[in-house]
Amino acid sequence: MILFMRHIFLACAVLLIVQPAVALSCLRPDAVRLYEFARDSDDFYQIVLGRLIAPAGITLPEAPEMGQAPLGNEETDVVYTPVRLSGMVLTRDAFDRPYDREVTLELGCLGMWCSDPPAQDKRLLFAVRIDGDARFLNPGVCSEASVLGTSGAVDRLLDCHVNNHCPQQF
Repeated sequence: MILFMRHIFLACAVLLIVQPAVALSCLRPDAVRLYEFARDSDDFYQIVLGRLIAPAGITLPEAPEMGQAPLGNEETDVVYTPVRLSGMVLTRDAFDRPYDREVTLELGCLGMWCSDPPAQDKRLLFAVRIDGDARFLNPGVCSEASVLGTSGAVDRLLDCHVNNHCPQQF
């Protein structure tokens, strides 16, 4: 019986190894992780604390059928929507400069998982990518580029920005 159980266990282990990974594992969005991503990126980002104002009926990307698109790091079908972002932008040591401008919301898919637009009824922290005169907001499939702007999250982000004290929450 023990030998039989070992064979079953071994067969299951082999099946797990050879099966493609089909689950997306996301970390909980975190203000410090958002800040460090923007700070360490090769692209230029602004961190904005504010609210998103989007038109009704944002077009969402469509995930491909299972097996039609690779489940690697290839983004497919990106939908672009102009939205307004209003709030305060991070400066040298605070969110103290008004920010009110049009940004382009980029919603895309990674394999069968697609990004959703950030909530419009909440104050959020956003990482806004700057490319020339254009501003882009790509929330990502794990909503990693927008974080609920609670006072605790804002304080942690500022502590990282000003004092280089950057513990992340998982």
